Amino acid sequence: FNLPDQAGKQLVVNQRIPGEWISLDSVVLDSSGLGEISGFIEMPEMVNVAVTGSRGYMKVFLDNVDYDISGTMIDPVIDATSGPQLVYNNFQMEIADLLKQRDEITERYWKANEDSAGTEVIEAIVKEYDELTLQKEQTDSIFIVNNPGSVVSAYMLRNRHYQFSTKELESWLNILDPTVYS
Repeated sequence: FNLPDQAGKQLVVNQRIPGEWISLDSVVLDSSGLGEISGFIEMPEMVNVAVTGSRGYMKVFLDNVDYDISGTMIDPVIDATSGPQLVYNNFQMEIADLLKQRDEITERYWKANEDSAGTEVIEAIVKEYDELTLQKEQTDSIFIVNNPGSVVSAYMLRNRHYQFSTKELESWLNILDPTVYS
């Protein structure tokens, strides 16, 4: 880690398991914001790296590869030369414009509510958000179909499972290479 804005603070790697978060490891960064965590995991997994006592976190696709994590907690740079984090980073770059548009629409929505804008204005913003969300879901779907052997696809599907009926979810799972979820 190279996070100068977090110098002297403890970073904790948290993993979500059904019903709770568990801490996998932690490190106290030195006075320059440098620190290192090493170890072995059984299977790649999206984890949250958080500062103890803080609400913010960064998502990292943890795997048994080297990472260089720099920048800030709000705007981290997570460099990986291989593994699912590299795949995830590349996909995030592909959809960066969509995510930026979504953030801008969200800001307009909150401002409209704050300014007591009329129902028509708010409904138009919600419609725009829903259309962009559909575009993002379609992009995710294309990624999953084109990358059935990537654990990133399984992660994306896990984040969307609530949208599908049991039959639809089974169809999506059948697209994935079983090694990514077994």
